[in-house]
Amino acid sequence: MDESGNVVILLKYYGKSSKRRSFYDSSDKNDYLEYVSQGINQNKVIDYIDYSGDEEKSSGVFNQLGLLSKVDKKKLREKLRNSNSCIWDMVISFKGEFGLNNLKDYQDALDLINKIFPKFIKECGLEIDNITWYAGLHTNTKTRHIHLSFFENEPRTYDRLTKGVKYRYGKLPIDAINNFKMNMEKHYMSPITKVIQLRKQAIEEAKDLISGKSTSGKEKLIRKQIKYLFDHIPISSYKSYGREEMKPYREIIDSISEYILETSSVNSLYLITLDDINKRDEELERLYNFNRIKKEKRKYYGTTFEIDLKTRMGNAIIDEIANARMSIGRRIRSKKKSKSKYRKEEILNLVYQTFKHNLKVIDEATKVFEEYQKKLKEAEFNRLVEEGIIDKEGNLRNDSEMEM
Repeated sequence: MDESGNVVILLKYYGKSSKRRSFYDSSDKNDYLEYVSQGINQNKVIDYIDYSGDEEKSSGVFNQLGLLSKVDKKKLREKLRNSNSCIWDMVISFKGEFGLNNLKDYQDALDLINKIFPKFIKECGLEIDNITWYAGLHTNTKTRHIHLSFFENEPRTYDRLTKGVKYRYGKLPIDAINNFKMNMEKHYMSPITKVIQLRKQAIEEAKDLISGKSTSGKEKLIRKQIKYLFDHIPISSYKSYGREEMKPYREIIDSISEYILETSSVNSLYLITLDDINKRDEELERLYNFNRIKKEKRKYYGTTFEIDLKTRMGNAIIDEIANARMSIGRRIRSKKKSKSKYRKEEILNLVYQTFKHNLKVIDEATKVFEEYQKKLKEAEFNRLVEEGIIDKEGNLRNDSEMEM
């Protein structure tokens, strides 16, 4: 067990003759699957994780498809009891704030394992399509950790003695384990992962908006602007920010978009993306000047980025406001009451829609950020290929190749 860094991994395996095999292959009544699912260690059989200190709470047992139902667990237990494969048991612990910040619920753990685990399996000389795995995130207050158990579905390792196939022996390469640990830390450094975390944080911020905890002067102005759009946008063309009928309302729509970019948790990602785009455009400008490209022929990431961002955020805002308008209209018609009697409900609904459109607009914004980050990476890759630093497969070229 390596205890350096933010991730600690402990890996054990249990063959058919192992003393504790019955606990892991569900032959025992109180089995490992139940422990992973409930997080209750009544028999103190898993002594190597007692360092966690507090009573563990599990967010449920899951596999690559999501949380397991009772039927799924029953099928899994049958598969475990009938398996002749070695059963591997991995405990992945995340230190202190690193774990608390990055693993809020089972979905975070599921996303992490789906992204990183297949590569680990390949590096171990196994095949992911021949692996059954299940896991659970345990969320005790001191240490976030994932229990991950896996086994082979059928024997595929070549046996020199029998000239046939056998199940893989339990010991796995230390390099693969270390890479697995490193890749988990790297996962939380990627821009896309940060986007997902920012979306979740935005939900919490929006809850404050609903409850009225956030009542800044600018927010009140934004609510008035939403109310104005609610009363005035032409319903026939609400789906498109770019329609001519929307021209009188674009300034207000852009104002709402800017407010969301400035005040929500997506702001840092927006600024980082903008900075990356500006740097890339500066490189393009130097290339255009050096090659004497005409002004009208020049294209920049920044210009299209801003247009794309405004359009997509604008469409999301318009869509949510128009949906709220139609929803209230249906309620008025169905109950045959005047609009004035629904004034209070309308206002409350608008606040709710502010919450909804905030998340939807942020989602559209982050999709734009992701797309432009991808474009920038592709542009950088093409530059390195053109300059002969790497080949088209992304491999670093040696000195002799570059001289040729």
